[in-house]
This record gives sequence, structure tokens and C-alpha cells, in this order.
Amino acid sequence: MRSLTLAFVCALLLSLYGCLSPMSLTAEAPEAPRIVTENLAEDLAKKVEPEPCIKGTPCDLELIQSTRILFKRNSAKLSPAQKRKLDLLAAVLHQHPEAGGLIIHGHTDQFGPQSYNMRLSEKRAKAVEKYLMKAGVKAAKLKVQSYGKSKLLDQGLSKSAHASNRRVDFSLSS
Repeated sequence: MRSLTLAFVCALLLSLYGCLSPMSLTAEAPEAPRIVTENLAEDLAKKVEPEPCIKGTPCDLELIQSTRILFKRNSAKLSPAQKRKLDLLAAVLHQHPEAGGLIIHGHTDQFGPQSYNMRLSEKRAKAVEKYLMKAGVKAAKLKVQSYGKSKLLDQGLSKSAHASNRRVDFSLSS
């Protein structure tokens, strides 16, 4: 069920960016490329209805808690791919005003002193908070927490282990 939802969301995002039209998912001829409005979050809020979820059920809210925003080393800059994830997250929040608040958890890898990593993890969480507010999520619904290197996902020594720790993830509050 989750892979079906992910496939639908991917196809929807591609259609919003003009790479794939919803018609191309069927045997019919594709429609002309669509121009995306300036307010992508508003556009997504109108269009995104993750299938097979029924609006008001918790399954699309699970998307929020499984979303991870990844960063390059020593950076709090959001990449275009990460911004697209945040646009989708904002759309789900718009569809579910009953969801309560969103806690934004900032993290770093294990390199560097704890004081530096605490500042960097806060910058990452604040960058996400700022982007979500620009996407129309009310500031009162957002809370930032920074952990530095205290909550590593992967204790490994590989590059991929370090990369998975440079993240922002989310939880819902009541």
C-alpha cells in the first residue's frame, strides 16, 4: 500500500513539473505541458490526494513521520529535491488541519564538536521551518528541536552512514 502511495505521489510531482502528465499514466494521448503556478504549495494542496488513502485517515499522515530531509556535510541549505519533499509535506498538512503541530528535529553526523553540531542542527531545522512557513504552514503549528550528533541513525563509518545522519525528520504533536 505504501509503495502504491509513493508511486502515485511521484507521478503527481512529475506531472506538476511538466515531465509527465496524468494522462500518460493511461493509454490515452498526453495533454500539453502544464504551467505550474508560483505558489507550488497551494497547487499541491489542491492536487495531492495520496491514494489509496481516504482523506481524514492516518495513512497519509504516516508520510509526515517517514519523511527525511537530507543535507550535505556542514550545510543547512535545502536542495531542490528536498524542497519538493517539503512541498508535499506542506500539502499533506494543509489537507489535515486536525493533525496538530509538527515537530522538526534537526540532526548532524558525528564529526566536529558538539557545540558546532548543535548550532548546525538548529540551522537545518530552522531552514525547514522557514520553507514550510513560506509554503503556507502556520508558524504556530511548527516547533524546532535540535539534537546535534546525539541521535545518530547509523553508527557506521561509511559515507552513506554519515549522510543518513545529516538530516531533519518530523513527528506530530497533539
